[in-house]
This record gives sequence, structure tokens and C-alpha cells, in this order.
Amino acid sequence: MRNTISVLFFQRKNANRMEEMQSVMARITINGKSAEINTGVKCYLGDWDTVHHSIIGRTHEIKEKNKALAGIRTKINQLYYQQTLYGQITTANQIKETLTGTKNKHHYLLALMAMHNDNVKQQVGICKSKATYLKYEVTRKHLANFISRTFSKEDIALDKIDHQFICDFELYLRTVATCGANTTAKFMQFFKRIVFWP
Repeated sequence: MRNTISVLFFQRKNANRMEEMQSVMARITINGKSAEINTGVKCYLGDWDTVHHSIIGRTHEIKEKNKALAGIRTKINQLYYQQTLYGQITTANQIKETLTGTKNKHHYLLALMAMHNDNVKQQVGICKSKATYLKYEVTRKHLANFISRTFSKEDIALDKIDHQFICDFELYLRTVATCGANTTAKFMQFFKRIVFWP
């Protein structure tokens, strides 16, 4: 059986945030079966070209965002050809798992965070700020210290993160890390964004 692949970019509209930038998604379709990923690129609904599946405009920022989308398309196609190099069958979900890193080691918190932060780092200067990237990195370091101190482990499985874990981490930030109330709230916000990413 011969694989056929297509990659389509589109916007997932959030009815509650129509005035805000919306995420650009990538739909990978192989042999009629699809999987979707969040590209990390955002734009306003009025700036999205539904015909050419790109962002309208000629500013440097928009050019960089379209360049990022083109890079994602290239990466997807590279993975597709790698996985079908010897005539093997691959699926859209397999491409997604490989691309997002959810297939193996990223079922662990710090590994997921490292992948997430690398994703943010690649977007610095495009649609993310360096300050945002650094805040995510500080959050990761606090969690690494908390996990080492509390569990004597280098990482922890995602399915071990429960309400108690969240409460204990917040307490750690306020006491051991001596973070103020606002700083603690900010780190908890970044932590929750990562846990529920993408």
C-alpha cells in the first residue's frame, strides 16, 4: 500500500476570544486519516488567508511566522519520508507523536517541559519573547529541584501529578524557594500551562 500525505494549516477559532490572536493548527492527513498539532504560531482571524493557508501581510513579524509554518511543513514531510523510507506504512498519529515527542520519554514532566521550552525558544523573536522563554526555564528549574528534594528522583511520570503534587509544589515555592505570592502564582500558571500543553 502506498502512503499519500497532505499538510493543511488552518485556524482553530475560539468563540470566546474572537478579538485575540488564534492558534494556527496543522492537519496531517495520511491515507485519509488525520491528526492535528498546534504549530505555536498565532495570528488574528482577519489576517489568515484561507485560500493560501498563510498569514496575510509583509511585515517582518508576519514573514517570520510564515517562515515558521513552512519549516513545520518541511519537518513533517521529512518525518514522513524517513518513516516510509523502506516501504513501511506510517500514520498521521505516528508523525504527530514523533514530531511532538509524546511517543516515549515525554510521558515524564521534566522531559515534556524541556521539549516545550525548546519549542518556545525556537519562536523567540517570532511570536514569543525571550522573557517568556526564561520564565519557563526558571519554572522548570524550580520543578527539578522540587522533584529531587521531595521524591529523590530526576523526573516524574505525568500520571503521578495530582492535586497533592500541585499543592506541595506551591508550598515549596513559598517556603523553600522563598518566592512571594505574586511570583508563586506566576510560576504555578506557567507550570499548569506546560502540564496541559499543547
